[in-house]
Amino acid sequence: CDLSLAGAMLLKRIFEELGLRGRVAIYGKVEVGPAWTSCRNLEQMLPEVEIVGEGRLDSVIARARLTKDVQEIERIRTVGKAVTAVVADVASFLTSHQVRDGPLVNREGVPLTVGEVKRKINLWLAMRGADNPKGCIFAVGREAGIPHSAGTDDNPIPVGQTIIFDIYPCEAGGGYYFDFTRTWCLGHAPDEVQAAYEDVIAVYEKLFTALRPGGFCRDYQIQACELFESRGHPTQLNSPKTTDGYVHSLAHGIGLEVHEAPSFSLQAANKDRLQEGSVITLEPGLYYPERGFGVRIEDTVWIRPDGQPEVLAEFPKDLVLRMPAA
Repeated sequence: CDLSLAGAMLLKRIFEELGLRGRVAIYGKVEVGPAWTSCRNLEQMLPEVEIVGEGRLDSVIARARLTKDVQEIERIRTVGKAVTAVVADVASFLTSHQVRDGPLVNREGVPLTVGEVKRKINLWLAMRGADNPKGCIFAVGREAGIPHSAGTDDNPIPVGQTIIFDIYPCEAGGGYYFDFTRTWCLGHAPDEVQAAYEDVIAVYEKLFTALRPGGFCRDYQIQACELFESRGHPTQLNSPKTTDGYVHSLAHGIGLEVHEAPSFSLQAANKDRLQEGSVITLEPGLYYPERGFGVRIEDTVWIRPDGQPEVLAEFPKDLVLRMPAA
């Protein structure tokens, strides 16, 4: 049995029943090869139909998902509540451990590892009705200085080094995503980390208050670069190949995918704007891998009908998590 041909025959019947003709765009989440073969077969069966593709961020579906209605916002907010509850659990879990010769250890003196923390995260998310299909970032020290490093499972968790904890789960069974990051140091923060953290917070606060419907997303990215450069950090604006400083996008859309339109790319062709109903992340950060640290703060933000930005799940932005006295 030729499954691609069978799929084309099923599509032909559906198209004929619905009277579909002309240019038809295709979307989905299945392997493209078999689906494309079925569509090519369909074009041969129905010459009046032309199957076309579109870019991921500028398709009809992507444009429809640029804004969210009140029901969608509440679903995203619900995931956010689960996320912040789990983040609080992780903070309590970390600070419940003792410190021995640098890293955290359990009651038996065995070092706590990144992998163990991630397994707890998955468990606590499931208990609160959220799925974690894409994993999370729990990166320590130098790995925190590499923006998309997920962290090495076998690594211990030391005091006094940055931990970037980036968590982006979705509704159980699939659905709306939520994206959230905090940076922590256990016990204390080195002076250069504290200074970088204060710079990130300052840029976050400045850009948050500037978010408005109609604003060009590229302009916000440029403004973030200029603010970081004014504080002495290299950025992609004037040092495109830098791996230090501010090296990634300020934000991205979020909804049924972790990364959706609008785009905050620096590319001159980027004309995306914020709209009433936009849901985006806001995630300025600084990265210095060779100095052994990275800092990022991220919230999921809704541009409300009144034009004001709103964080959909509030959580403290403390850098240092206090450890119990020995």
